[in-house]
Amino acid sequence: MLVTRNDPGGKVILRAAGGAIDRYWEIFTIHRKQEVYDILEEYRIGNLDPRDIGDTTAEDVDDPFSTDPDRDKRLQVLSSRPCNAETPEETLGTFLTPTETFYVRNHLWVPEIDANKHTLLIELHDSTEKEFSLADLKEKFPAVTITATLQCSGNRRKHMTEGSRSTNGLQWVVGAISTAKWTGARLRDVLANIGFPVDEWPDNIQHVQFIGAEAYGASIPVAKAVDKRDDVLIVYEMNGTCIPPDHGYPFRMLIPGNVAARSVKLVSKIVTSEEESTSQWQRRDYKCFGPNQGSDPNWNSAPVIQEMPVQSAITKIQELRHIRNDIADCSRYMGSKKITSPWGVTAFLVVVGGSYA
Repeated sequence: MLVTRNDPGGKVILRAAGGAIDRYWEIFTIHRKQEVYDILEEYRIGNLDPRDIGDTTAEDVDDPFSTDPDRDKRLQVLSSRPCNAETPEETLGTFLTPTETFYVRNHLWVPEIDANKHTLLIELHDSTEKEFSLADLKEKFPAVTITATLQCSGNRRKHMTEGSRSTNGLQWVVGAISTAKWTGARLRDVLANIGFPVDEWPDNIQHVQFIGAEAYGASIPVAKAVDKRDDVLIVYEMNGTCIPPDHGYPFRMLIPGNVAARSVKLVSKIVTSEEESTSQWQRRDYKCFGPNQGSDPNWNSAPVIQEMPVQSAITKIQELRHIRNDIADCSRYMGSKKITSPWGVTAFLVVVGGSYA
């Protein structure tokens, strides 16, 4: 029997209570990877005697994913439990991604949240605390609406595996990226409301940590969090309606320009701190290493991924036939453009940040 600590699904796995964990472990399909088994092997403390194994069956196990929302069948599913799915290519070319085909990135199940009871706790470095409800965020702070793109840090990981070397994690292609119109309250305004000096904070306070209701956590530099121009928001609307459960209902963080891993969903607590989040997703994940690092990199020395680089990707290739000129319909992440092609085939360009590549 293998035992681990600090697994995000630990509360479920610990229901094995000294027996075989197989039925509970198998709830999470993302566990079924060799890299996970290799990590677990380091924590082996012994083998359970077969005579001590109970008769737990699948029917005895409470499925935490049973309340997950229904999803659009056009989503390209990479894993079902937890659900991780790409935006289909037919909606990658639209400027605003339809909410129902916005890519889905979950680390755990989607908890059922009562918006009338869910609150956000703000905790400052000097132990000042204050709670805000959804109604508070809507009524006490100016509503800000911006259009922003979210991209998983693993987007195009499959291309890296195919073109360079094996990579760990879900093998995203090009669809772990989507754009929406978001509405919410500025984090700067909320922090100021509780007394945080947003224009001249203490030198030792360098990070703002975000903790989600389902245990996910991350952080960003405080300078980013309170910058007047960076539009860091606590958002409660997506494309003009309430944020759906898969995307952080009833409210979530939105960190424009940063990898989506920092835009914590279902945010329930925000902390100003001297150090970055101690979450495994901050300290032992979402970091990038060069090929010179080998198979056992130093996680502590590597900076976390924050801002994302400009990149391009082909989303689809389609041949168009015309009597006189061949027209290439160039599908890209944000819109489309037609160009004349002398080769009689269609080439597709992708643009990110307004530049064709």
